Amino acid sequence: IAQALTMLGEASIAEIAEVIDRPADTLYRHVAMLQRAKVVAEGEPRRVGRHTERVYSMVAPDMQPDFSGATPRLENKVGYRTASALLKSMSRTVRDAAAAQILVTRPEGRNLSMTYELGRLTPAMYEELRGHLRAIKSLMDRGKKEREGTLYLSITVACPVVRRRGAAGNAAVKKKKNAD
Repeated sequence: IAQALTMLGEASIAEIAEVIDRPADTLYRHVAMLQRAKVVAEGEPRRVGRHTERVYSMVAPDMQPDFSGATPRLENKVGYRTASALLKSMSRTVRDAAAAQILVTRPEGRNLSMTYELGRLTPAMYEELRGHLRAIKSLMDRGKKEREGTLYLSITVACPVVRRRGAAGNAAVKKKKNAD
């Protein structure tokens, strides 16, 4: 839904359903959740023939909903679900492009770029990173207005890392103790 609204701008449930290839009647609950999270807003209704339809648009800049007054639990739950949905969208997009055999990874004509980075950031460095992400968003927004070229999806997620100690971590500790 977020992908469709980002691409379409203001759109009805029927238009969103067409873009994401889902039945319209299954989307109302999801759009309502996005509205409650203040990621999506309902616009002025528009006339289509003899009917009036509701239209929606993205309002949260760079997928940053306003959680003023929300509990930390709700904020984290929605943050996780939003990131998961975005990453699933990227996975489907790459899968479909690969199935259509349109991905080019060799240097000449490359149309797939990926990075995986892990680094320690100070609050100032994190804000610098967000500035770069906003620059990417600005470039992508410019492409929406011009409506020329190939449609691309860009998703970047930056979040704190929690190191989990589990079976793998315990095995490494035991191996080290046995070596000593």
